[in-house]
Amino acid sequence: MKVDALDDTEESRFRLIEAETQRVLSAVLEEMDASSDALRAQLEAKGASLADEETRRMLAKLEKSTSAVDQTLLATRRTVREEMATLRQLKTDYEKLQEEKAQGRKSGLLGAAVLLAGLGALSTGLTDLLRVATGASGGDVATQGAVEVVFGLVGVYIYQSRQ
Repeated sequence: MKVDALDDTEESRFRLIEAETQRVLSAVLEEMDASSDALRAQLEAKGASLADEETRRMLAKLEKSTSAVDQTLLATRRTVREEMATLRQLKTDYEKLQEEKAQGRKSGLLGAAVLLAGLGALSTGLTDLLRVATGASGGDVATQGAVEVVFGLVGVYIYQSRQ
């Protein structure tokens, strides 16, 4: 027999099954939505936690490398300051040497002049004393010769003491 139409009892059962199916399906969908919301919240929390952990790790690494660079810079600055102090001291020493050299030239010229004058006076004094010794001249020349010899010796002594 062929049944084209449902009787009221069957239709009522069909509607009951359909309503129950809709209710179960709605409950399953709501539970899936709630589960997906909970899963999304868990994933977001996990992502935020991982991001915070990675940020802390990167900041620690940055701080460590920055600290190393700071230490290197401090050491370099210290070395540069020491080198600058050394250069300043060398410059001061060089300037003192230049001043002494300039004074040495002045005193060198003066010393040479004193030496020449002393040698000249010594030569003249010895010549006068030789004249007296040979009898070529009188007694006044002897005193003058002795004074010239003394002046000559003083000139040579001054020259030698400055060397």
